[in-house]
Amino acid sequence: MLTTHQRPKAGKIYAVLRSRIGSMSVGVPLPSMAEVRSELGAGQATVERALALLEAQGLIERKPRKGIFVADPLKRTGEIAIVMNGLLIEPSASPVYGLACSRVRGGLQDINPRWKVKLHLGSEDVPGRHLTENLDLLDPAVLPRLRGVLSFHPLLQMETDLSAAGVPVVYLGAGHAWGCGVFLDDSAMVREGVRRLAEAGCRDVRLLLPSNPGMPNHDANERNRRANEEAARCGIGLRVETITFDHIWTERQGYELFMRLWRQGDRPDGVMVQDDVLCGGVLRAILELRLEMPRDLKLVTHANRGIELPHSRPVSRLEFDVAVWADRAVRMLETRIRQRSPETPGEMLQPIWVQGETT
Repeated sequence: MLTTHQRPKAGKIYAVLRSRIGSMSVGVPLPSMAEVRSELGAGQATVERALALLEAQGLIERKPRKGIFVADPLKRTGEIAIVMNGLLIEPSASPVYGLACSRVRGGLQDINPRWKVKLHLGSEDVPGRHLTENLDLLDPAVLPRLRGVLSFHPLLQMETDLSAAGVPVVYLGAGHAWGCGVFLDDSAMVREGVRRLAEAGCRDVRLLLPSNPGMPNHDANERNRRANEEAARCGIGLRVETITFDHIWTERQGYELFMRLWRQGDRPDGVMVQDDVLCGGVLRAILELRLEMPRDLKLVTHANRGIELPHSRPVSRLEFDVAVWADRAVRMLETRIRQRSPETPGEMLQPIWVQGETT
């Protein structure tokens, strides 16, 4: 029992009880009001205000003539944060991120309509590597109401701090799995694209992909290594052409790179493009150059289901289902909130091969 003569205020009682609830299982009874008053030296009205706040947040459930119990975490009020660089929802960016955000928001509201789902964008002109410097997730005014975080970017040390506060983080990413989340396996471009172009008779292929000089290049190096190995196995020549960007790549960059290659006499019979936005620019260049596909050039892109490529041409694609990507991430976060489960290995989402289609 407290030894001070000054009785604690409701906020302190709330904090003590909330801390205990964090380590208790769903359905476990809390001490009775009389026991709380006795232990913490608080008055009935003070304890009642603290319990009312816990109940309003969905942390406890009162059952008449039975007692007070720890409520299901999925029924609690609070906020789910979606973390994304604001540039990724600009009109020039791939629509995949906007579609994924909408799907995630809807899935979260289906689980708990009382959750507030909020985008945390940081500063829109900040590259992904600096995003955490501009986020407010650890702010004392934000952290207590967070129930979970879905992020399109690595949160690094911030993830550790969030986990220590009992806030699970789930990622929606691409490439290798950098944490608990669902990741698009874009290495399929190498495994399938090179092989399919070789089977179609191509002997000179270019791989066009974005490259941010400020980001770790592990993924790019590994992708290039696998591409060269697969090309050697298939008996074709392959060269990687990178599009350097600071914040986000654009359709214009894909257009300019392809035009430069073609006008300087570097004319492959097969091209792989690592992004649907860049592919839009390549298709515009092909249209202006009056190239016939697939006679003059065969094109493969990494794209996403439900996103229509411009300038209708027979483009084969490795296609990811954005709805599946978002839904699996939401289910993963739901499980972690409900079970307070530790971080689990990332799940890789595989694409399907679509032959000669543009939608």
